[in-house]
Amino acid sequence: MPLNYNRNTLQNLLRHYSVRSVFSNRVIVLLLILTALINCLTLTISQKERIEEVIIQESKECKNERNKNLIKLLDCVKGNFRSRTANSIGSTGCKESNKNIRVLLKHVRQEPILTLVSSWKSQADKTKMNLNTIKNWASLKPFIRPVLFTDDEELASECRKYGWDVLPLLHTAAGGVPVLKHMIIKSVRRFNSTFYGYANGDILFSGSLLTTLRGVLSSPILDLKKPALVIGRRTNVDEVHIDTDASLNSLEEIADTKGFLFKPYALDFFLTNKVFPWKDIPEVVIGRIAYDNWLVLYANENGYQMVDASRTLQAVHQTTSYGNYEGFNSPNVHYNLNLLYTLYGEINYVGGETTCAKYYTDINSTCNFEIKQRIVEPLCLTSKYPTIALPLIKLKRLFGVLY
Repeated sequence: MPLNYNRNTLQNLLRHYSVRSVFSNRVIVLLLILTALINCLTLTISQKERIEEVIIQESKECKNERNKNLIKLLDCVKGNFRSRTANSIGSTGCKESNKNIRVLLKHVRQEPILTLVSSWKSQADKTKMNLNTIKNWASLKPFIRPVLFTDDEELASECRKYGWDVLPLLHTAAGGVPVLKHMIIKSVRRFNSTFYGYANGDILFSGSLLTTLRGVLSSPILDLKKPALVIGRRTNVDEVHIDTDASLNSLEEIADTKGFLFKPYALDFFLTNKVFPWKDIPEVVIGRIAYDNWLVLYANENGYQMVDASRTLQAVHQTTSYGNYEGFNSPNVHYNLNLLYTLYGEINYVGGETTCAKYYTDINSTCNFEIKQRIVEPLCLTSKYPTIALPLIKLKRLFGVLY
């Protein structure tokens, strides 16, 4: 976030923090130069963000058409899936010409393409939102396996009613908040699928989740024998309604008409393949700031394949009265920040945005899915700030501009 520090502002800041008057004008000039340098580093990412928003808007027509085809397939498979036979699935006249969908149909006879985990606590003012999520994720079965980690038996019973798997919550920190990596590690050991991931409990997915993962699965430029991470931006929508907006049939439409694309630094889902080294991830917890951006930095620094699916994957964030920055107001909000600082020192969280992924999904002019490569900014490739920038980074943090 660029700052507009001028000379008078910096003088007031220095005086406020009891910095003695021996600081000369040269020091102030130096701080102004550092400000300009940091703003230049972040400006390119801001420009990319605006370009991404335009491109994502342009790709919606193709994406909506593909989602309609996928809904037909889901209806077909749900009516025949119990028999688990190729003949019964093919005999209903539900064959699709879309290659993505045909591959998904073949794949699901063997195993779900994704095991998707989450965890949340029951709250009276979030009951409708949670039920939206339960129904929405269930509507993507049998292609995905939704899993809830909870010790709340009433909540567990509600999820099981819609076909979710439920596992006990064994690893928590920060006052009872689930530790991310243990949920995914447990799922890898318990269930068989191609991908494993986590999403916040307020996120709804359209059928584009499935076609995007199929595209990743069949991409000639990715090697899924090596670690891979799929991320993306969310679309914020106020007051999503049960049984209407939350359905696959209307989710794309309400996202287009009622939603807005959120910032590239807010990551609400992480989808990985089986070989992604979750065991090496620190004990960060969900729903608190900093871990999402750190995970992007970690993947880049280790040379893992990372895909930004923002252009093809519709992830709808159900905005409630808590707003779009709920994580900043949670108890122990800085738990992850403090843990990561203890382990790694100052961290360049600016390099943890979706635009820092080397690969990205796209839909070309003929409405075909593609995965392309982008030139990643140098700021994305290191978790450390340039040494010269550290004094200014600390000043910014004092005033809440950075984590």
